[in-house]
Amino acid sequence: MAKRFISFAVCLLVVLQCLSCTPLNTNDVLTNGANRFGQGKTEQDYHLDTSGKLLAELIDKYADSYYHPTVSEMTEDEFEDLFGVVGGDVSEDTSEEISKETSEKLPEDTSEDLPEDTSETVSNDNTVMVSSISDLERVFYTAYKNTDISLEFEVANSFDFQMEYLELVYQNLQNQDPINASGVESWSVYFYGNTVYVQNFYFFDVDELKKIKKETYQLVADAAKEINVYGEDDCTIVCSVNDYLCESTYYPDAHSYEPQYDPITHTAYGCLEDGCAVCEGYACATKLLLNEFGVESLIEIGDCFEGGGHAWNLVKVEGNWYQLDVTWNDCSGTDDYLLVTDDYMKQTRVWDYDRYPGSSGSPYQTGR
Repeated sequence: MAKRFISFAVCLLVVLQCLSCTPLNTNDVLTNGANRFGQGKTEQDYHLDTSGKLLAELIDKYADSYYHPTVSEMTEDEFEDLFGVVGGDVSEDTSEEISKETSEKLPEDTSEDLPEDTSETVSNDNTVMVSSISDLERVFYTAYKNTDISLEFEVANSFDFQMEYLELVYQNLQNQDPINASGVESWSVYFYGNTVYVQNFYFFDVDELKKIKKETYQLVADAAKEINVYGEDDCTIVCSVNDYLCESTYYPDAHSYEPQYDPITHTAYGCLEDGCAVCEGYACATKLLLNEFGVESLIEIGDCFEGGGHAWNLVKVEGNWYQLDVTWNDCSGTDDYLLVTDDYMKQTRVWDYDRYPGSSGSPYQTGR
């Protein structure tokens, strides 16, 4: 009798395991949607006050923390003080060459790796020429890598430069190199003939920012050694990085004595060194760690419904793209935003769908 009971139990366990491995139906996941939050959980499972209001509190407390640098036009006095060049009113003879206002959609995103110099954009007289968004990215990548406070370039007549392009360029560069393209607060721009002069403003002193960048490389290497999933499959790596950051980082809003939008919390340094980050810091650290293990990742920027700017990640697992929001996984105490679909994410946020690759049509089964 005992043998029969053991055999039955073993069979039942096998059946249950098989059932648990059955892929979830996409429609079931999407139908449940936000109703998954708070079900079967107690308040102590979360960093929040009321588990039944989890989704609303995620949007209210853990969104609107992506920082968009601002751009303004430099005054003539500021231009002369910074560049030592006597300015002048050039608006009349440059109105057809350089437009300061934009009414068209920003140019398409570029995703190719950037070179470490701008040799292709430098003319014979050492003037930096810009005739495309790619040229603009190369110029600013060099400036950010060197933590330059100013730069200048000449715009080719065929390129209709807009001041608003600077944020697009910044986001592209941050996506490719979150360490060097960090700490940018704003830009001030001056137009003089076909030449554009730009002042870069950082949240930190230049020497301090250089120190932060240098130390971030070591922090990524140290964290990767601690996670230690070299050679593992993509899914294991993504889950391990997600778990590591959820365990080692907190969102500053959960601790009232921390300034919610301290600039350092927007960086991978804040996430990995201080253990304190907003969504932008989580997303930058996630990308850097995944890349360290050879998993392709992007920083995705959008807006939560009624919650403002937000940053999270796209990750490529076994050849397919999936959505990953480590911030909300951490702040909810769940895996509800681990390797999910575009459609699932669209229940809580919007983004420029043309700028990012689409995710797989079904959620990835992590076995968790």
